[in-house]
Amino acid sequence: MTVASLARLGVALLAGQTALGASFALAGTHRQALAAQVEAAGFHETAERRHEVRLQHCSLTTYVYEDWQDHGKVLWSSFLLNLKDLQLQDPDRDGHRSAWIPDYGDGKGAAIMVFTMEKGSFARHEMAMRRTPKPPFTPSPREGADSYVYKDKTSFFILHEKLESPEKSNTFISLLEQYRLEYCFPVS
Repeated sequence: MTVASLARLGVALLAGQTALGASFALAGTHRQALAAQVEAAGFHETAERRHEVRLQHCSLTTYVYEDWQDHGKVLWSSFLLNLKDLQLQDPDRDGHRSAWIPDYGDGKGAAIMVFTMEKGSFARHEMAMRRTPKPPFTPSPREGADSYVYKDKTSFFILHEKLESPEKSNTFISLLEQYRLEYCFPVS
C-alpha cells in the first residue's frame, strides 16, 4: 500500500469517526430536548401548590410543594421511579390518558393522572411526616422545615388542577411515553 493510499484510508476513517461522533451528539441533543419537553409538560403551579418533574436518563422524580405556615412552599411529596417499570393508563374512548374533571372548582377543571408500577416494582415515595404516614416507613435524610420518610408504592397519581382542558395532561403522558420507548428500552 502506498503512502497516498494510507493517507486516503486515514482520511476516510477520520471522516467516519467524525460522522459517528456527530450522530451521537445529535442523539444526545434530541434526548435532552425531549427530556426538557417532558419536564415542561409535567410542571404545573397554582397559588397553593407547585408540581415539578425531573428526568435523568430513565429515572423520573416528581415533586409536589405546598405552602406551609411561615415556610412558604415546602416539599409535600416526591416519587422516584424507573421508567422501565412504569405502566401508563390506556386511553379512554375519548383518547384521554387521565381522568378529566371539567368543574373542579372556580370554573376550572382538573386532570388526575394515575400511574402503576409493573408487578414486583415500586416507586419510592418520600413524604412529609406532617402527613402522618402509617408504618412501616424508613426515615429520609432530607432536612428542612419538616422531617421526611420513605415508603414504597405500587401506584400513585399526579393531580393538575385549575386547567382549561385535559390537553396538558395528555401532552405530558404522550411525551413521557415517547421518551420511555425511545430511551429506556434497549433495541436488540
